Amino acid sequence: PTSAHHKLRSGVGVSGDGRTVYFAISEGLVTFYNFAKLFEIKLNVPNALFLDGGSVPQMLAPGLSRRNFAPVGPIIAVTVAP
Repeated sequence: PTSAHHKLRSGVGVSGDGRTVYFAISEGLVTFYNFAKLFEIKLNVPNALFLDGGSVPQMLAPGLSRRNFAPVGPIIAVTVAP
């Protein structure tokens, strides 16, 4: 909770009942602790995956300069068990 490292962050998690998938991308700089609390408290997500690959701006605005990024993006699949 006392970290001084504020960064853009993104993550994904599934609700406790398994019915809802939440994707979150911070609009501003935030600590890892506060980002985790979003999932835990506000979204009631017991487990979340932190998507830290340095490409958060690309997820927000795909038209941004890609000079520092490889020409690939995140691949995320959501499946439902029978």
